[in-house]
Amino acid sequence: MNATAKTQIGPIETERQININAEGYRIAQSTLLSELPGAVFAILTLAYVASSLIALV
Repeated sequence: MNATAKTQIGPIETERQININAEGYRIAQSTLLSELPGAVFAILTLAYVASSLIALV
């Protein structure tokens, strides 16, 4: 039993190029800035909990 498959690999289409869209870039920065206070609060909370547990020892 022989199985054959014909495949044709064409040239890579360059129609889609990765460009930074100004609007998308602005939204990404805005999202990062809006999440930053929560991340800082989480880090400070974890540091406080860790230091409190260390103080118990």
